[in-house]
Amino acid sequence: MEVVNLIQGSDEWLAFRKENLPASEAPAMMNASKFDPKSPGELVLFRSGEKKLEINSFLAGIFAEGHAMEDACRPIIEKILNEQFAPTTGRIEVAGLKKCLSSSFDGITFDSDIAFEHKKWNTGLAEQVKKGVLEPHYFWQLEQQLLVSGASYVVFVTSDAFILDTGEDPTKFPYYAEVTPFGSSVKQYVAANHLEYMQYKPQQGRAKELVEGWAKYEEIEHKMNTQPLRLELKGFKIKGISDKISSLKVQLKELERELKACQNEVVGAVKKAELEYASNGGLEVAKKVRKGSVDPNKILEAIGNAIETADNDAILEFLKAESLDNFRKESTESWSVKVIKDAYKMTA
Repeated sequence: MEVVNLIQGSDEWLAFRKENLPASEAPAMMNASKFDPKSPGELVLFRSGEKKLEINSFLAGIFAEGHAMEDACRPIIEKILNEQFAPTTGRIEVAGLKKCLSSSFDGITFDSDIAFEHKKWNTGLAEQVKKGVLEPHYFWQLEQQLLVSGASYVVFVTSDAFILDTGEDPTKFPYYAEVTPFGSSVKQYVAANHLEYMQYKPQQGRAKELVEGWAKYEEIEHKMNTQPLRLELKGFKIKGISDKISSLKVQLKELERELKACQNEVVGAVKKAELEYASNGGLEVAKKVRKGSVDPNKILEAIGNAIETADNDAILEFLKAESLDNFRKESTESWSVKVIKDAYKMTA
């Protein structure tokens, strides 16, 4: 592996990613990514700048939190495994590919024998890690990391690690480690409430499949870059309208959130007044109760009890029943909030 001295996240590092084929993009190339881009065609558009990921403040916060957890978890997993991991960027040339395969490791040992990959804690992923079986969204990235580094395995970790406040007792957490900030003599600790890890080793046939996938991707990329798909009708270009659509979609989501908040506020006021219906100021608010579906088990139970007790009156009463309400599941409650048309005329 050729180690490249780059700071992850820097402009030089971003340029390096475009010049090579990064491990983090392997799931998209293999049609296995859970997030955008999700396919080789989409990946071409993202890598060329035709499409851009809309990073709002919420997403930016999630990304920042994920990186912070990774940095905090590294000393903890080093303590658990008695190994040292250094964030590293590297690449290798592969026969049949025009570009190099690359990987930006969350950490790798100095002899490049063990790599470290961290993902933000979530219970679904933790269950996969406990069982030692990962879905393709995760394992294609790890396969490329192993291919690039030549490591024996990747320590794959999911945790909620964080930096402890100064003076806080680290021993009250199930996982913790001491860290020494550069240029500081003050003791500092990192900790985690939740942490699961596993060893991911290369699986037979996957490296070959990965390289073949990248070769097909390069063909798609070449075709799309040399024969770009453009919709041009009387001077109309798709680029301008696609940017506008993307912007409007973001605005629409914000408006939907505001609308939901307004509806909840109105319904809350009606509930507080202990009303089930209100109409005022151009708004109509109504409580709706939907009957639960008929539960066949309850019917069977009632018939069985009547027959068991040989209660002829109960059987006849059951057969004469005009309503099945006694055999329904619990009803559900919902609220509707409507704007009354021409409300200004009604309230003028």
